[in-house]
Amino acid sequence: MSNKTISIAQENKLFDGIDVSSYQGTIDFNRVKASGIDVVYIKAGEGGQITDPYFKQNYLKAARAGLIFGAYYYVTAKNTSEAKAQANDFFNLIRATSFNARPAMDFEDFSGMEREDINEIGLTFLEELERLTKITPMIYTDASSAKTIWSDAFSKYPLWLADYSERDEFPPDITVWESWTGFQYSNTGTVPGISGNVDLNKFRDGILISLSDSDSSSEKDNTVEYIVRPGDTLWQIARRYETTVPAITALNGIADPDLIYIGQILRIPEMQR
Repeated sequence: MSNKTISIAQENKLFDGIDVSSYQGTIDFNRVKASGIDVVYIKAGEGGQITDPYFKQNYLKAARAGLIFGAYYYVTAKNTSEAKAQANDFFNLIRATSFNARPAMDFEDFSGMEREDINEIGLTFLEELERLTKITPMIYTDASSAKTIWSDAFSKYPLWLADYSERDEFPPDITVWESWTGFQYSNTGTVPGISGNVDLNKFRDGILISLSDSDSSSEKDNTVEYIVRPGDTLWQIARRYETTVPAITALNGIADPDLIYIGQILRIPEMQR
């Protein structure tokens, strides 16, 4: 891995991370975790309802290895209708998983498009994804596009910046965002457990899904929020709240009841008195 130093604000926790897709093939996530990697972003799919063939195995193995993990989607939309459809496709891919890092939009193919159209499409995708997930998504972009493409409307979305230059701090000429939440500093990294090159990143704790990101309607729909602690199982949580495991898995879109993660936010059916 690169020994490049990335400067950060002292109050922010910093995580070493990678992002992966079918390009990396089969990954040994236990070795990845043991090497010091904290976070993995996994490609879920791309425009036209194309699912990354390694998506499911990657997120299941990453979860079992104890990694913080999130998903990204490669947007190919050329109009707002396609953008909305692709946001729905992304949501349908991740709704039954239990990611603990916010979802990300990777929109970088701007061929034949004007800046105004790019902004409209990108904003439509992010707004629709946020509406569906109740989580503020992140935007992945390179330093040049961050400076010249994206409008102030995108400043509310955490920035995942790709910049492979030798600079060791946030590019000073990017004005829409004050700082980055993710920083992809190399696309030629090597990590144990992965054959070939992989993208290397630094992530701040702003990638983590927090209580403020979760559905604010919990008081209205007779649920309470619970943060998973070390040693918890769904059976124990269900017993504590006098509910059932199927009720919790259905409410939270959990596909595998044996897979819950420390720090995960669960909505629990409120006990009936």
